[in-house]
Amino acid sequence: MGKFRHMVRVQVELKDGRRLEETVRTPRGSESNFAADEDVVAKFQKLAGHVLPPKVEQIRGKVLDIDSLANVTGFVRSLAG
Repeated sequence: MGKFRHMVRVQVELKDGRRLEETVRTPRGSESNFAADEDVVAKFQKLAGHVLPPKVEQIRGKVLDIDSLANVTGFVRSLAG
């Protein structure tokens, strides 16, 4: 892999002929510029809310507290049913 494997470059050519360009070597979400916890939670709630509305808050809470669980069996079961 290259030094900037997540590099993103965008070029836009406008109707008046001008060209706008920007390059970002480490976009948000890459290993060296990871998204903030709040951004990840907000994205989960937005996407999961469409398919799991009654369980979103319960799952969010359990995932955020997963480090305190001695065993994840109960958590995994709660996701299945």
